[in-house]
Amino acid sequence: MNVQRINFTYMLLLIGYRSKQARFS
Repeated sequence: MNVQRINFTYMLLLIGYRSKQARFS
C-alpha cells in the first residue's frame, strides 16, 4: 500500500463525513 492511495482514501472519507454533517445540521 502506498501513501498516496491512503491519503486519497482518507480525503474521500473526510469529504463524505463533512457532507453528512452539513446535511444533518
